[in-house]
Amino acid sequence: MGIGSVINVKPELVLGLCLYILLGVAAFTFWPALTGTFMLDDTVHVPKLGLYGSVDSAYKLYQLVFTFGGIGRPLSFLSLLINDNSWPTDPWGFKYTNLCIHLLNGLLVYLFSTKLLTLFLASNGQQDNRLNIQYTSLIACAAWLLHPIHISTMMMVIQRMTLLSATFTLLGLIFYLRYRTTLKVQPKKSLVWMSISVAAFGFLGILCKENAVTLVFYIAVIEYILFFHQKHLKSDLVNYWLIIFSLIPFIILTAYFVYKLSNFQITYEYMRTYNVWERLATESRVLLDYIRLIFLPNIRDAGPYHDDYVISRGLFEPWTTAPALLAISLLLITSFWLRNKVPLVSFAVLWFFTGHLLESTFIPLEIYFEHRNYLPMLGFYISLSYYITNYKGKFKTLILFLTFLYLSMETAIAYSSAKVWGDKALYSIIWAEEHPNSVRAQLDALRFSTELKNIDMVKRYINTLIQKNPNDSAAITLPYLFYKCSNNQNIDEPLTLNEILEKIANSDFSYGMVDSIRYLRKTLDNNECNVTFDEVLMIIKATLANPAFNRIDQIKSILYTELASVYKKQGNLNDTILSMDQAYEAMPKYEYCLSQANWLFSAGLHEDAKSYLRKARNTPYMSIYERLWKSDHISAAEQSFNIQMIQQ
Repeated sequence: MGIGSVINVKPELVLGLCLYILLGVAAFTFWPALTGTFMLDDTVHVPKLGLYGSVDSAYKLYQLVFTFGGIGRPLSFLSLLINDNSWPTDPWGFKYTNLCIHLLNGLLVYLFSTKLLTLFLASNGQQDNRLNIQYTSLIACAAWLLHPIHISTMMMVIQRMTLLSATFTLLGLIFYLRYRTTLKVQPKKSLVWMSISVAAFGFLGILCKENAVTLVFYIAVIEYILFFHQKHLKSDLVNYWLIIFSLIPFIILTAYFVYKLSNFQITYEYMRTYNVWERLATESRVLLDYIRLIFLPNIRDAGPYHDDYVISRGLFEPWTTAPALLAISLLLITSFWLRNKVPLVSFAVLWFFTGHLLESTFIPLEIYFEHRNYLPMLGFYISLSYYITNYKGKFKTLILFLTFLYLSMETAIAYSSAKVWGDKALYSIIWAEEHPNSVRAQLDALRFSTELKNIDMVKRYINTLIQKNPNDSAAITLPYLFYKCSNNQNIDEPLTLNEILEKIANSDFSYGMVDSIRYLRKTLDNNECNVTFDEVLMIIKATLANPAFNRIDQIKSILYTELASVYKKQGNLNDTILSMDQAYEAMPKYEYCLSQANWLFSAGLHEDAKSYLRKARNTPYMSIYERLWKSDHISAAEQSFNIQMIQQ
């Protein structure tokens, strides 16, 4: 007897009410986190809203939407305008929108699970107990929706790209299943609509984040694990369709990665502290940690800082590496072997690993982020919920009670975590204590301690950063800045400026150092702290003298633009122009030339300004999207110059 059969009065109404209550519980659970701040990549990408004052023209819209790199994730950046079109701004509205998208995705998860189980059970000749399937899907939806692992996905604003990518992936899966159901009856019409749905939603998902390409691989898992041996669903048409929509994208993706191989090698060599084999070995441990966290969530693992994750330098360094590789191999082999006996278990395992194909394998990304589990974890809960609701033994009541306890535990942990995420005073200290080896966590706590003017805490975090990270340039530079910001109140100078410059010139590469330099420059722009022009200039030049930084064109270009900004603030036009020339040499962007033209024109050097306009026009396109606005942007600058010259 299924769960639904114990309800005698209007079960559909009860089900709808349960869904409504579930969404309300989820909103209540995550609501405390909305009062949190922008963090990590939020502070890099969301400020683009105010890069040119505010997004109030077509050109500024293009600059916001199409400047991420690669395909660009334009829909994700466009969605930021739902909340604001300028910077600085209040993060609350952005986080609220992310929460709403997550709730929408919860409904889509319910629909997807319902359609998947309906088709799967029908293909196995089992009685279609529609209500039982719906309650199974409700449990799966609840377990997925309330999981505390999703807090980082919602509350790091820029992860809206993950949320929206998942939205379109789920829509693609739902419509694929909708027309897969009618394939035997209306083969041509069904195939056409399956194709349109997968192509359209897949494309929209990719415009949010590239890993939406896994939509076609998720479909391959469904077809080959759940449907392949079912006579009711077997069709040569589907096999041909899968070749087009799964195998061909896989070949194209492989060719693309081969083409990008040299870029990956450069990134590993210059910008990571691990090579591809060390990353793969480390990810074996990470994936098992993800699985543990999915089934046994805890509040300690609910923060955003994981840059302290220990890298696997060998099979037994740390010793858990070899067992992790063995465990994953056994999981994959067993899943294939048992796919006919327990297809839903095999489906759950292979769905998880399929979802991690891009972000947890050989691409030189950072090691650990919780948001990578947003959709990959779903298969586990669909499978587990099915076995819970279809268990017929004497412990059924106990199992249902334990399920309720598990969902309650999830909710309690998520609510506690949300309160931490919403309180900067709380999370700065807690995450620094939980991650003493995380440079990001310690720097965040140091920033907050400086704002509070808590000298004892400032001392502690400065000492921790310098002692634990002698080769990290960011961990060396920012403590010096915060020392200056504290007005030297009872704090011994952590390092002299000369010692810092020497360490920077010989330190390892760190993205954090680039952020540190931006932060230093902003203190000058805002007249904050006791930092001088000469100090900032020396720190930037020491960074540029370090081969770990100056051999990377993109980083060198950024550093020279920061150098130019400091010179401009200082009123040194000649060195401003020369620094921008060097930035252009590292990475030829026409915008650099336009900036130089504007500065020169303002200084009365009209002919020099026009020469940089010509240089801008002759600069090759940096992206496929630049064709949309480059010519108009340069023409607008020329027109502005001509009008000003006439008025003079």
